[in-house]
This record gives sequence, C-alpha cells and structure tokens, in this order.
Amino acid sequence: MRLIEKKCPNCGASLEFNDTDKSCKCQYCHRAFEIERDSNINVADIAEQFNLSELKGTASTAAKIFGGVVIGHYIIGALIGLFVLAMFIIIGVSAYKQISNNKNNSSKNPISNMIKEEEDDSEKLLTNASELSNHDVDSIYSDAKMEISHTAKGVNNAQHSYMLDGDLEKEKIYVAYKDGNNYLIIVLKGIYKDFFHQESQYTLYMPIVYSDVDKESLSFDLANGKLQAPEYHFGDDGSSYYYGYGSLEEVYDNVVKPYADEYEISEK
Repeated sequence: MRLIEKKCPNCGASLEFNDTDKSCKCQYCHRAFEIERDSNINVADIAEQFNLSELKGTASTAAKIFGGVVIGHYIIGALIGLFVLAMFIIIGVSAYKQISNNKNNSSKNPISNMIKEEEDDSEKLLTNASELSNHDVDSIYSDAKMEISHTAKGVNNAQHSYMLDGDLEKEKIYVAYKDGNNYLIIVLKGIYKDFFHQESQYTLYMPIVYSDVDKESLSFDLANGKLQAPEYHFGDDGSSYYYGYGSLEEVYDNVVKPYADEYEISEK
C-alpha cells in the first residue's frame, strides 16, 4: 500500500490517499472525490495514474434531501394558507346570512320597527323628577347657575348697586312629561343686597327651562337651557334689575302652571 499525494481539484489544497482507496475527501473544502486509476499510463510519478472526480452520488443525495425539506415547507405553508382561507370564507358566509336575516325581518314589518324605535327613544326621556339622582341634581344646578351668570345682567347707578349676597341656592325642580315630550324646570334662589345700603335686600327666584331631556345623557341635554323670567327691578328708582320672580308661587303660576293642563307635573 502506497500513500499518494495530489492537489484538490476544487481548492488546490494538498490531498492524500492510499493507492487502494476508492474515494477521498479534502480536509479544507470538504469535497469528496472518486479515485480512478489508469493502469495504461506508465509514468515515473505514480500519482499521475490516479484521476479524481467529484462524487456525484453524494452531491445528488444532499440536493435531494435539501430539496425535499424545502418542498415540505412549501406544502405545509400552502395547507395552512388554505385552512385560514377556508375559515374566513365560513365566517363571511355566516355573517352574510345573519345580516340577510336581520334585513328580512326588518323589511317584513317596517311600521312596527318604526314604532319600536320611537318607543325606545321615549323610554330614555326623563318622565319624573324622582328619576334624578343627587349627582344629576348637582349637575343641573351647576349648569343653571352658569346660564344665569351669562344672561341675568344688572344695571347700577350712583345711589344703588345690588349684588348677589353669597351663592345661588337650589330651590325647586319640576318635570313636565307627556307622550314622549318633557320639560325640565330648575328654580334657583338668589339674595341681592344694595352695596351702599346693606339693609336693603331682595330675594329673587330664577327659572331655567330645558326641553327633551334624556335621562341617560343628561349632561348633553343641559346645553339648551334658557332663563325664562321678566326683568325684576330693585329699589325705588328701579334702575337696578335682574331677571326673575319675587316668589316661588309666581314662578309656578307663570312658568310651570301653563304645562299643567296637558302635562303630568312632578317636583323634587
């Protein structure tokens, strides 16, 4: 047995094998080669009698394995994609059927649907003052005070200057309701004193009226409140005034009572 040395056909590195070997492998590029000996060649260097050819079988086997793995991944990905697509189709068909059924049910009796919608809307309206929570009452009075501060203006002269003594007070809440319509009437009380003559003072009752008040979104309905009261003049000369009534009875007679003939009145 003789050791043969040749150069690697792939990388040119030194490659050694025995003269009886059928194959060899380069230690640098790791390529495998088949060893063929040509006995017809009679040369001094015996290494020339050996030809190296890359092992096709090895490369082919590796390619097949790699190709099989890649193809397997593609097949799995395609199956997953088909499954997801099928689920989307099933969900889409189910949703379409549900929408179609709802449309059919609605189209069968449109009049009853309209009545039902009107009934649902009317159920949201405030029908009685007892439905107002303490939080609702505080919110309403807070908004009413802002409305009064924007609307009720006073006129002063050199002898008299009537100003609000303290804060506006909660006095009364009325609710007028009938057949899906309502009015919310808030009454605040304020005591006004003459800045120059403290003994001179007036008590004023100021009503704020709201319409179509929704008990579920009360804060949004408070935007349409209006102060409904005539000018109330202070002092002998009447030069100082705000808007309001001199008593709660006057508020009821002039603002609340007109609704009493047609609406059910409740108070808090």
